[in-house]
Amino acid sequence: MNFFDRLRIKYDTLTKTGKKIADFLFKDAMTFARMTAVDIGRGSGTSPAAVIRFCRQMECDSLEQLKMEIVRDISPATKEKVLNPIFLNTDNTEQIVDKFFNYVDLTNKKVYQMLDVALIEQTVDLMDRAKMIYLFGINASSLPAYDLEHKLNRVNIPCVYHLDPHMNLEFSVGMTADDLAIAISYSGETKEILLSAEKAKEKGAKLVAITQKNNNSLAQMADILLAVPSDEKRLRIGAVSSKLSQMFYTDLLYLCLIQKDFDRVSDFLYETSELVNKLL
Repeated sequence: MNFFDRLRIKYDTLTKTGKKIADFLFKDAMTFARMTAVDIGRGSGTSPAAVIRFCRQMECDSLEQLKMEIVRDISPATKEKVLNPIFLNTDNTEQIVDKFFNYVDLTNKKVYQMLDVALIEQTVDLMDRAKMIYLFGINASSLPAYDLEHKLNRVNIPCVYHLDPHMNLEFSVGMTADDLAIAISYSGETKEILLSAEKAKEKGAKLVAITQKNNNSLAQMADILLAVPSDEKRLRIGAVSSKLSQMFYTDLLYLCLIQKDFDRVSDFLYETSELVNKLL
């Protein structure tokens, strides 16, 4: 894996001093590669010892090895991989296209690195056995919820979701212990989602949460946590990384679920397609 991709994936797990060194590296990687441990420590506001620890965290035996990896991955042949996916008001269209491509690619890699196959299998098993699947999501998190609801109902898998969060909250009263609730919230602190999740637990339904792995309120309530990367700040230009991460999970759950009974599902897909084609 490219060094810079590896660093971004590991970034959230770094210590406070490790993040300072990583931020310093991202500012000017080529200059970083020419510096000594003393210079890097001084420039990043840390210490030479912290720099050596940072190298080990990045799976490098020495500072020299780390610098060699940096130089290798900022060569012209791999230049596009080094783009820091931060959008600036001075970017032209080509730069935005390149950065967005890297952003999407990096987000998918982060989710893949965090993903626990056993938890996916457990969730799919719960979905398969559930009498009814209840989905909860609001604002940007409503998009993956709505998309999954459409996919499931299209193949005759009972699912409830409404774009109006207050109506969704009302629907949650009808849950039973035979049902499954899937709550989607990047922050894990959205009031409407938490109230719905609390009602699911009160009714005895299993709760799957798609949220950050940061001990937020929703994560603490969940029977199963499908964790997304903590990439976005409170002040953001729009939900991009969080939406992509959530839809990675919802699409994956759908694909794994229909694979269990693909012959039956394919019949529904074919019949639906035939019906819709009559509109053409």
